[in-house]
Amino acid sequence: MKSGFFRMVSNIRSFLMQLQVQRFFAVVLVGFVLLNTTVDVQKYDRSNPVNKERIDQVAHQKDSDRPKTTGEFLDEAEGDVPLNERFKNITRDSAEAFKDWGETYSKGVQNTGEKLKDNTTEAGKNIIDKVTP
Repeated sequence: MKSGFFRMVSNIRSFLMQLQVQRFFAVVLVGFVLLNTTVDVQKYDRSNPVNKERIDQVAHQKDSDRPKTTGEFLDEAEGDVPLNERFKNITRDSAEAFKDWGETYSKGVQNTGEKLKDNTTEAGKNIIDKVTP
C-alpha cells in the first residue's frame, strides 16, 4: 500500500517537474523572440503628420461608417445620442467589425496556406534532389 502511494507521489512530482520545464522553455522562447524583434519606432510615430495621415488612411480603407479610432469613438460617446441608440450603434459597429476581421483573417489564412504549400513542395523537391545522385 505504501509503495503505491509513493509511486503516485513520484508520478505527480515528475509530471509537475515536466510542466515546469515546458513553461521554462516557453518563457525562454518568448523572451528570445521579443529581444530579437526590432520595431522602427519612427515608422509608427503618430506625432509625425505624414505617418498620422497614413495610419488614418489605413484605418479608414473600408467603406463602412463605423468609428475606427479612439477619437472617433469618444466623439460618438460624447454626443447627444440616447443610451438605447448608442447600444444599437455599438451592436451594429461590433457586428461590422467582426465581419471585417473575418474577411481579413480568412484572406490571411488562405495566403499563409498557399505559401506553406509552395514551401513544402519546394522543400520536398530539395530533399529528393539531395537523396538522388
